[in-house]
Formats: sequence, C-alpha cells, structure tokens
Amino acid sequence: MRIYGMEYEKMRKLKVIVAIASIVLLQEASHATAAMMINSTGLANPAETITFDEDVLPFDTVVTTQYANYGVTFSPGLYYDPQAYTATGVSGNSVGNFNVGGGGYLSPVTMNFSSVQSSVLFGSADDGSLFTFTALLNGVPVDSFSAVIPTTGDYFGFEGENFNAIEVALQSNTSGPYFLIDNIELSNAAVPEPASLGLLAFGGAAMLRRRRRSFRRAGFQPVIFADGLNVRVAGPLAGRYGEQAFRLHREDSK
Repeated sequence: MRIYGMEYEKMRKLKVIVAIASIVLLQEASHATAAMMINSTGLANPAETITFDEDVLPFDTVVTTQYANYGVTFSPGLYYDPQAYTATGVSGNSVGNFNVGGGGYLSPVTMNFSSVQSSVLFGSADDGSLFTFTALLNGVPVDSFSAVIPTTGDYFGFEGENFNAIEVALQSNTSGPYFLIDNIELSNAAVPEPASLGLLAFGGAAMLRRRRRSFRRAGFQPVIFADGLNVRVAGPLAGRYGEQAFRLHREDSK
C-alpha cells in the first residue's frame, strides 16, 4: 500500500494512536471484574438482543455458529426449540441443552460472544436445579456464581467489564438437568464476521487503487525507499504541484 505526501504522515500517526489505544484497552481488560446479575427484566438498554427468531431453524437443529452474525456461538451445540415454553425471559423460539428425541443433556455449555462484553443477561428456565454460571475472558475465568434456574424463568448473567464467554454447568440435579436459553442481551453489538471484514478491506483497497491511478495520471510515479517516501515528479503537472505542496523529493533524472 502506498500513500502520498501529507496523507502518508496522517496515516502513520493514526496507526500509532490506534496501537496505543489497543494497549490501554488490553490493560484495562486484565484488571476488570464482572459481577453476577439475576433479575426478571433483563438489561435496561441492550445494544443487541438475540431472540432466536432472527433465523428460524428446523426443530431440534444443533445450534453452533448459526447466530454468529448476531454475536453468539455455542459449544457444544445446543438444540433449537426443543420444547415450546413461555416463562420470564423465555418466549417464542429458544435453544436448550436437550432434545426431544432423547440422548441425555449437555453440561457444561458455553456461550461465546464475538466481541468483549461489559454486561450480558439471558433468559433461562429449568426444572429448579442448581447451576454454576462462569464469566470468562479468552478462556480465563473472571467471576462465577451458583443459582437455581426456576421453572418460572429469570434473567441470569454478569455486569462489570471484559468477558467474552459465559459457561453454564449443572451443579446439583435436584429437579431436572434440562434448561432453555432465550433473549440473550448484549451490552456491545456484534463485530462483523471475517467475511464481512474482508469485504470492507476489499472496498478500502479499491479506493486506494483509484487514488493511486489518479496520481499517476497527474504525473506522479511513486518510488518507496527505506529512508522514507520519495516520488518522481513528471508530466505536465510537475510544475504546478511541486515539492512543497506534497512534501515530495524530486528524483534526479538519469
């Protein structure tokens, strides 16, 4: 990639600023702690809510990455809409750790978020067994708590900062190990999937190519050296757009 003159300097400074900001954010992430949340109303102002009605799947489909564009994946895969049920935080389509066809239940299960979250709540209903909820940042536990998931449902999760996964694990099978999850509320919106990022990068590269061709048509031919940016000035516009305007170094003609 070749950027010209003052624009090159601006791009270089921008890269330095972004690098410093990234270091600060990583340092903040290493010191932040999440706190447990249980309520009947969810987040006050979620940036995104995954209801499992966005893309309707066939009954009992194993759900892993189908909702990645909305900000969440599951490991191992949960089952789509295994039981029609309505409770606090659970309505319409949902996912569960069991399927109607049998085969037992899944525990633990992990919700992985595409971006670091500061708060997440999700609706869940169970038969009244005790579960442990663990917030993780890049696989490292941040905080955890244990609570009974009631048949009437509730919202469970964490607030604070800096976690990108929540694990739900059965601790005591007192009434039944089966649960449903619905209405996952995220404090931070999902980041684009790699395919979307690729399209953005392609668009940016196309703009730079058009900019480079316009410079060449104007008579500027870029030459990159280890000690900086030098540009050969040639063509009819060389006198009009000279060295001072673009901070160019004129190359001696041979």
